[in-house]
Amino acid sequence: MGLKTGGEIIVDSLIANKVNIVFGIPGIYNLSIYDAIQKSSKINHILATHEGNAALMADGYARVSGKPGICLTIAGPGATNALTGLITAYAESSPVLLIATEINLELMGKDKGVSHEIKNQFKIFDSTLSLSKRTKNILSIPFHLNSLFNRMQNGRQRPTYFEIPWDLLSQKKYIKRIRYVKNKKKYGVVIKNNIINLINNSRYPLIFSGLGSLRSNASTEILNLSKKIGAPVITSPSGKGIIPEDNISSLGTGLGRNPAHQEIINKSDLILAIGTSFDIWTMKNWDIEIPGKILRIDICKKQLNKNYKSYFNIHGDAKLVTAEILKRIKQKKINKSWISESFNLTREERSKIEDGNYIGAKILKQFKDSLPRNVLITSDTTMFLQWLLWNFDVYEKNSFLLPWNSGTLGFAVPAAIGAKIANPERFVIAFVGDGGFMFTGQELATAARNKVPIVIVLFNNKSHGSIKQSQIKHFNNRTIGVDLTGVDYVSYSKSLGVPAKKITRISSISNNIKKLLNTNKPQLLEIETSLNGLNHPWVST
Repeated sequence: MGLKTGGEIIVDSLIANKVNIVFGIPGIYNLSIYDAIQKSSKINHILATHEGNAALMADGYARVSGKPGICLTIAGPGATNALTGLITAYAESSPVLLIATEINLELMGKDKGVSHEIKNQFKIFDSTLSLSKRTKNILSIPFHLNSLFNRMQNGRQRPTYFEIPWDLLSQKKYIKRIRYVKNKKKYGVVIKNNIINLINNSRYPLIFSGLGSLRSNASTEILNLSKKIGAPVITSPSGKGIIPEDNISSLGTGLGRNPAHQEIINKSDLILAIGTSFDIWTMKNWDIEIPGKILRIDICKKQLNKNYKSYFNIHGDAKLVTAEILKRIKQKKINKSWISESFNLTREERSKIEDGNYIGAKILKQFKDSLPRNVLITSDTTMFLQWLLWNFDVYEKNSFLLPWNSGTLGFAVPAAIGAKIANPERFVIAFVGDGGFMFTGQELATAARNKVPIVIVLFNNKSHGSIKQSQIKHFNNRTIGVDLTGVDYVSYSKSLGVPAKKITRISSISNNIKKLLNTNKPQLLEIETSLNGLNHPWVST
């Protein structure tokens, strides 16, 4: 390859790892990397307005594309700004790589008052992410980056970190051709006879599918297993969409909210828990009892007995393990009524809510009537998320992105930008509350500047709604720090280059969405609601 700067070696290594897009913000410490990007025709750069949002864009891109998302920042506050996005990616098992600079090598750790210096920057990320690397010799850059890419694409996918001192970026050294060496870990799948017997003998099997199933691309295998053993499928919120939710095998998202799910769990004699942690919110503070035997399948050993003790464990990739079980199950007597009865029971409970006089249900119907089947949704932890989780069907994998375990406010808008860039053919819509929007709404400028045609639906109840309700309920009507007034979101959106409209009638939502299905520019729709207007009856604040 010849004589290369540290910045050029980084970019060449990214190209060797099939990277064609990066998100970030240039600064004095990483200009050598940006210059190398500028000279390359193989990598596009998306300029964010904040490093944390760049990391969230990379997260959205990674979840939809299936490839690692790349984020670039400078040292100090640039790197730490990105940390929230990386924590989100860690909680949601998303492969995001942060490439951050440091101050000059000889000055690191000496507290001399250098601009952007912080105490032990590397340790912050090394203690937080799945793998971190720092280079002190630019010839080691390809090796370190290759190891980080392999880590992100083996085992449980999680974010990583690469750090390079500023002065190394402009150094030049002769380097031979950079090769991408994919070290795909092989998981030997061993399914013991007693596990197959357990499945064969179960009369009321149930599949509980989580995020790990999505990350391993196990949709086809889980649907086929469901049919072969007669097991309906409930998903965790993070696993939503693993099979089409209008399929008779799908009981939608649970577990402990739809009242029918508890009844189904009580009857089930075997739960195949595939790639799920049984998190605190899904399991209602772990108050939900599971009387049947649990067969746990997970690529991460630490997950195999987490929160609920399993009867049998299988350590391995969800797709490979499920495929092997399918091979081993020859003939199983299926209780044909189990799936249909479970499906009907679940739908009956849903219908009670959807046919009720709830504002949230009326708004949801408008979106059901207008959004395409292959819509790609991102959502903040807005109150409307409850309606989306339990009453809106998703039909394709990796089509419903949310910060379920991290609870990161502001996720939806930057994640939607990354998701749309990853799959420009899909209609991408972001649902966000007014509080969450104020965290990252400035990224509308990024969407406008880069012509990323996402649609943002902003629910405005002039407050951090769920927090205000909690204060009212638990603190004798005393509230503080929760009111959000005086913001004209339509004008704000337009000032950033994004057309916007306030919807005043619920009945007009559907027509407004239909008009935007083929939009070639980002758009914002604001819907005003009351404080309690989006409350879901299955949730008590």
